[in-house]
Amino acid sequence: MNNNILACQWCNAAPLWFAIRVDLVSIATMMVIASFCVLFRNDSNPIMLALLLSYSVVLQSYVISTIRMMMQVEARMVNADRCFNLLKIP
Repeated sequence: MNNNILACQWCNAAPLWFAIRVDLVSIATMMVIASFCVLFRNDSNPIMLALLLSYSVVLQSYVISTIRMMMQVEARMVNADRCFNLLKIP
């Protein structure tokens, strides 16, 4: 394989691999929150448990989308930095 194609493949695969890992962490967090809700369903207010579940889902989706946007911005900035460095050829 050409080195440029290989670098492009790595550049495309790294964010996907990171996204899978972040999704696994969010799934584990949701499992912990859901088990907390099941364990304390008799001792707590059901409305508060429902709010905990719904807000945790919304918060995790915001965190995941923010992380993905930051990764895309960083990748675009690296591309722009490389273009600016090419313009400075003596």
